[in-house]
Amino acid sequence: MQAFKSILIVLCFSFFFLSSTVLHAQMDVSWDDLGQVDYLETEDPETGFTEKFPVFKSSIFELDGQDISLTGYLLPIDMEGKSYFLSKYPYSACFFCSPTGEVGAETIVELNLDKTYPYLQLDDIVQFRGTLMLSDANGEDIFYILENAQLVSSW
Repeated sequence: MQAFKSILIVLCFSFFFLSSTVLHAQMDVSWDDLGQVDYLETEDPETGFTEKFPVFKSSIFELDGQDISLTGYLLPIDMEGKSYFLSKYPYSACFFCSPTGEVGAETIVELNLDKTYPYLQLDDIVQFRGTLMLSDANGEDIFYILENAQLVSSW
């Protein structure tokens, strides 16, 4: 009977440990997942310019604060290799460089890195993991930030 109780206790602790590990596991997120954004266009009364503001679908709000991994093209922001964006598209078609202007801010993620990765290059295909945070930006700024971003792999 004592052996049975010991086994039962071990099984209970094992189940608790495994279930809490699964609940905190990172999610693989796709660019289609992040693309669940509509835009609300309003005219600025002072300037007369039309501004676009993101309207996130509920699935996006569910990702806020979650540990995720995401694969995309690397876009360096500075020459020191300390600041990057992760993009759905390569540099020639990214949010900032699209000649048609049809690529939205939902196609890039700002990476707040855990350390520097000076060997990474423009348009490297990489996978990062970290905590996804939603920005309260307008349609011209970055919607998504990956906090404590860690390089998982590069191709």
